[in-house]
Amino acid sequence: MSLDSAALEAGGDGFEGTLGDGRGKWRLWVASDRPILVASLLDTPTGDLANLSTAPGRGPEWPAGADSEAEAFRTLASPIVQSKCVTCHVAGGVSGDTRLVFVPDTDADHLAVNLRAFRNLLSAVDGGAGYVLSKIQGVSHGGGVQAAAGTDEYADMERFLGVLEGDDREEPVAVTPGSLFEGVRMESRRSTLRRAAIVFAGRVPTEKEYESIKAGGAASLRRAIRGLMTGPGFHEFLIRASNDRLLTDRDITRNAIVPTNAGFVEYTNLVYDESASGVSNGDLYNWQQLFQYGFGRAPLELIAHVAERDLPYTEVLTANYIMANPYAARGYGASTTFDDPADVHEFRPSEIASYYRKDDSRRAEETEFGTRVLQPGNLSTEYPHAGILNTTVFLLRYPTTATNRNRARSRWTYYHFLGVDIEKSAARTTDPV
Repeated sequence: MSLDSAALEAGGDGFEGTLGDGRGKWRLWVASDRPILVASLLDTPTGDLANLSTAPGRGPEWPAGADSEAEAFRTLASPIVQSKCVTCHVAGGVSGDTRLVFVPDTDADHLAVNLRAFRNLLSAVDGGAGYVLSKIQGVSHGGGVQAAAGTDEYADMERFLGVLEGDDREEPVAVTPGSLFEGVRMESRRSTLRRAAIVFAGRVPTEKEYESIKAGGAASLRRAIRGLMTGPGFHEFLIRASNDRLLTDRDITRNAIVPTNAGFVEYTNLVYDESASGVSNGDLYNWQQLFQYGFGRAPLELIAHVAERDLPYTEVLTANYIMANPYAARGYGASTTFDDPADVHEFRPSEIASYYRKDDSRRAEETEFGTRVLQPGNLSTEYPHAGILNTTVFLLRYPTTATNRNRARSRWTYYHFLGVDIEKSAARTTDPV
């Protein structure tokens, strides 16, 4: 059912009491002897939906006073403490040096001692109740999830902490579209443009750009900021921001940038092409640095390529190509055309055409600079592309094992691209057995 303002003010079928003519603070209690879902949405006259503040509870309010706190702890929190928390949060336990240390129920005074531990924490930590509730849900908690939100145990602990906080609890504040930005002063268009230019373009705005926003309001500011999203400064912003997340630049000069366990010929087929003409090891080392840069920047350059050309962002995972500089493209056996074949910083969409798996037909020799491939062998294989997921540096930065024991590659793929942190999906055991 839904209730309109007239029914709330004057009364109606299906609920008791009235809220009056709208003056003062309202509080509407909803109770049921069966599971229900209460949507705290207000349909405003402007057609917007406002989410009103809510505070779920279980049963009647506890009376104030020390006796009430002790009873609430005994009936609500102590069973959780004794069944779960004392496993680690005891003297000499795994969590015996934390701010919550309890005693087991074999101690005759365990109720008073453990209640005092909660009181001390709430008096010493701002937002102590929220801190405890986040811990039992497994947030930054070595013991993992002990009481998930929505369970009876979580509701009991929340109710006990509410009793313990007593009158110090803040009243929930209803937020409406009209009050959301009360007291907020918007930054000037000039300051916003300056901030955007520093972030996106790595410079301050020109006088011409400042002039362009003097008239036209938000639309002119939007056009000016959009104009900053081009050129080498914006490209560097995309590269830097992407690396802040993927951290693949760590491997940009590592010798193993092309992982041999993935079947790539070390230092690419270019070494094989040139080896017959007496290439020195020094030349091999110099080429290696140019290749490494092309291999290492591939995922970041793909993200920049997609963003700068307004392509669907899903293409960072679905692109059927890899970004390569002239040297990496030659190593991949790609037929990519470049404006400057000697420019290590020019990246173009390319394909890996020369991919070899290893067998006995492969011939190589070891040098002081690494493995030098003389004959890549007979196992030439078509290499499928999946955006940045199977670029060589992504495979290297997020390795896995033959048994997938550490789950590193799948873990970070879920985290970066699906927003799922597998490490928080289940508790790690603290039981040594």
